Amino acid sequence: MPAVPGPRPDQIRQDGASVGDVLTVGAFSPEFATPPAQTNETFVPTLGQTVFNLAATPSSHADVQMFINTVKYIIITNYTVAGSVVTWTDFPFTLDSLDIVEFIYFI
Repeated sequence: MPAVPGPRPDQIRQDGASVGDVLTVGAFSPEFATPPAQTNETFVPTLGQTVFNLAATPSSHADVQMFINTVKYIIITNYTVAGSVVTWTDFPFTLDSLDIVEFIYFI
């Protein structure tokens, strides 16, 4: 039985890999990548306000979290995000000037 050659130093073997398979691994260089910055914005809404303009466009609409008086609400169910605009959709709950609305997101 001939000897089975082992992987070369520049190869990585994994379960199910054959001798000719190569896994390319990219290196992370911090000088070329900037991690996303977390942003917190607080609003005191006017009576019945439903639209909020964020200061920056979130990196992903799915990452925008909305809190009203420290209670977290659910995207799509209670609010939507399009670009930098958040729209409150949870009617008949009406926002007023006694509420504190906070958004947390990444840019």
